[in-house]
Amino acid sequence: MFKTIYSPFIVKQLRFSSKKHSGSSGKWLSRHVNDEFTQKSLKENYLSRAAYKLLEINEKYNLFTKKNSQKILDLGMAPGAWSQVARKHTHPNSIILGVDLLDIDPVDGVDFYQGNILFKSTLNVIRKHFDLEKESSDEKVGVVDVVMSDMYGFIQTNEQYDKDRFYSNIGTNKSINRLQNISGITFKDHMGSVDLCDATLVVCLNLLKPGGTMVCKILRGEEEDLLKERCGKLFENVYTLKPAASRNESKEYYLICKGRVKTPITVQQLFSSNKQ
Repeated sequence: MFKTIYSPFIVKQLRFSSKKHSGSSGKWLSRHVNDEFTQKSLKENYLSRAAYKLLEINEKYNLFTKKNSQKILDLGMAPGAWSQVARKHTHPNSIILGVDLLDIDPVDGVDFYQGNILFKSTLNVIRKHFDLEKESSDEKVGVVDVVMSDMYGFIQTNEQYDKDRFYSNIGTNKSINRLQNISGITFKDHMGSVDLCDATLVVCLNLLKPGGTMVCKILRGEEEDLLKERCGKLFENVYTLKPAASRNESKEYYLICKGRVKTPITVQQLFSSNKQ
């Protein structure tokens, strides 16, 4: 007899559901557990259905290789499905580091750091983990091969930091204070996803090696073209893909940016608009 299996991550999500949304949450759960990719992930031991999005992206754009070791950074790692895919499709000597605000259960063959990628201290931890300072005399040159982000929003916390100083450091006064879980408000969610992609771009500017690759999730909206413009400054090629595992009604799709440019680029240049 068929028995519905609930993964620990699904249960964790439900604990944070608002009571006033209990009806819609129940419908979401019913659809989720009966979903083709959810069932497939349970059978194939992936931590979430998101694994199949990255599998399709990798199949089409060759993010990973088993021919030589790679250094891979997974931003917003929880629950860990993308890191599982990376571990399975890379050389055994590859180093994979996941970063998330949430503490998560260990993933075989993957290192994890609990922190906020908006903090410079987190970038320093990542840099030291990959031994970038030992491999390059120029601390501005990264050696991470792939930066990937399936982040859908930061959970708001009471954690305090100097926003003005951070934004000054990255060369823009663009506010990154809308980062939160999907709210159901289209514009707000779109802007939050743009902010997350911009944060990922800043990480790439600091840590990704020339020729490296970035993958990040974006929700459709009025600022997506400006985001692609920024990506085009840092990468030679920018592609878009909506994987089969993305729900039809979802506005999400993925930016696959390949060939991090060798020419030095400042954060100010990255965030300045070409439009007058």
